[in-house]
Amino acid sequence: MENEIWKPVVWFEWLYEVSNLWRIKSFKNWRYWLWIWKIIKWTKHPKWYRRITFLNKPYLVHRIVAQAFIPNPENKKTINHINCIKNDNRVYNLEWATDKENIRHAWDNWLKENTRIQSSKGMKLYWSKRLNKIWII
Repeated sequence: MENEIWKPVVWFEWLYEVSNLWRIKSFKNWRYWLWIWKIIKWTKHPKWYRRITFLNKPYLVHRIVAQAFIPNPENKKTINHINCIKNDNRVYNLEWATDKENIRHAWDNWLKENTRIQSSKGMKLYWSKRLNKIWII
């Protein structure tokens, strides 16, 4: 089994910690000079992602893990699941990506057949329904 490494959750450092195996714990109590922590249960997002609620607001677990463990020097805004399993949120399965890279990854792994459009000139076009954009690759 892998060694579990814990880091504070971005924006909630004083209250929550996340592990590289995507478990999240919250500060429950402080008693007798000891920190007492409790592992938080996740819920399922309608699109098969796992989410967790902090202060009555839902957050996606893969985004919390990526913000804590994966540097993002290029300031990319999307997180890609490398093995294409949406509920596998371990650190080594996540990477920062642009929308274009994420759509390309989904298409290359047969996750989104409807995002590929063939033009009359034989170019490969990718269309994002969410962003309503077309890219030429």
